[in-house]
Amino acid sequence: MRKPSLSIIIGISLLLSLVFGFFFAVYYFGIISLFYLLGIEYDSLWALAWFVLFFVIGSFIIEIVTKGMINTIVPKINGYPLQKTAEITIQFLFVFPLIHVLEKNFTTITIPIITQAALAFLIVTIETLLTNKDFTKKNKPS
Repeated sequence: MRKPSLSIIIGISLLLSLVFGFFFAVYYFGIISLFYLLGIEYDSLWALAWFVLFFVIGSFIIEIVTKGMINTIVPKINGYPLQKTAEITIQFLFVFPLIHVLEKNFTTITIPIITQAALAFLIVTIETLLTNKDFTKKNKPS
């Protein structure tokens, strides 16, 4: 078996870094725009970058837990609107505490509790609508 060359390893590492950087930039500027729209105050862009980084890491962990719950609970619910409501509710119950904990730990970012709930609801709703998974097909016999 042939050993990979150093240039291939460096190339793949750079490609992965670019992909991660692009993903982070999209999330970062999205959060900046949501913070601006909701009137959330922050002291520096670095504090916001750390907030977004920890939010992305926390969201990844939460995503694993909520997807398992959603794939177990939501298909048992009849009706597409109720399924979407349940999906948004399950995700909201995990994202809202994450935002609250991050806000308490980052003293340079001030988010009122109502705005935390609104931010969590906006993020969860946008994420749910972008994935748009239809669970009603699982309820119908083949």
